[in-house]
Amino acid sequence: MKLPRLALAAVALLGALLLTPAAAQAAAAAPSWDLLAPNGAQGRVRESFSYTAEPGQVVSDSVQVVNTGSDPLTLELYAADAFTTDSGEIELRTREHEATGAGSWIVLSAPEVTVQPGATATVPFTVEIPADAHGEAFGGIVASITEGDVETRSTIQVSVRLGEEIDPGLEVTDIGVSFQGDAWGHGKAMVRYRVHNTGDVPLGGEHRITLTGPFGWFPSPETSLEGPVLLPGESRAIVRMVDGATAAGLVEARIEITPLYTDPAGSTGPLHRISSAAPVWGLGWAPLAIVGVIVAGAIAGAIVMRRPRH
Repeated sequence: MKLPRLALAAVALLGALLLTPAAAQAAAAAPSWDLLAPNGAQGRVRESFSYTAEPGQVVSDSVQVVNTGSDPLTLELYAADAFTTDSGEIELRTREHEATGAGSWIVLSAPEVTVQPGATATVPFTVEIPADAHGEAFGGIVASITEGDVETRSTIQVSVRLGEEIDPGLEVTDIGVSFQGDAWGHGKAMVRYRVHNTGDVPLGGEHRITLTGPFGWFPSPETSLEGPVLLPGESRAIVRMVDGATAAGLVEARIEITPLYTDPAGSTGPLHRISSAAPVWGLGWAPLAIVGVIVAGAIAGAIVMRRPRH
């Protein structure tokens, strides 16, 4: 026998009411904590740690660990390098990634800390900047609890700007194109390439993609996109569909990028445009068929001409 819809709804509501207290109790029991940058000689009202320093300098500071839960917490502390996500956010790498960049400059005074409920612990640390460092570097501090293979953590970013001189640079490699069109090669193309930040500061960029056939024939409409922000040393693969492309034999795929740099004051501006091009091959089946017929006819004609005459 089927229950009426109203009865089913009542049963579902009753189940939700019965489960809600247990869920709320579990949520309340879950450990929670935060990392803060305290007021001090290095700055006030800070959301993260940001320093202007010189190569070889040692910067001293401290991080606050706040237990916002109802139970004592023992947290592991470690420093990590930063990276940019696909959405452009700066995150910190997990413990299994050994710090080789700015994360390796951060020296914490303790590998772990115990914090009572509602209390705050202050952990001193230093940033020991190498003598050959330059540009801008990003890392951070992690406080975590690991249960089995699951790490629950809170992070805070540490950034260092070194001197006034910067050496920005982007490079494009691995250009490839896959054409998708009609019998004559008219249609669209999937363009792939990789962008490398070869400089010493984070860079975004305005990307422009064009495909052009032999002698400048059959140019595709210019395709533009906002490229990802990359930290120094990072690279990212880009894939973009280009409409109005023609597989016209030997095609030039050109990628132009205007790098965008955000200075310490928060102002973003363009740098010198870079350009990279690569030849790619593509041709519709109809032109290939015509070429095949012409070649076959030429071969047949040559055979006939070479036959001995009687």
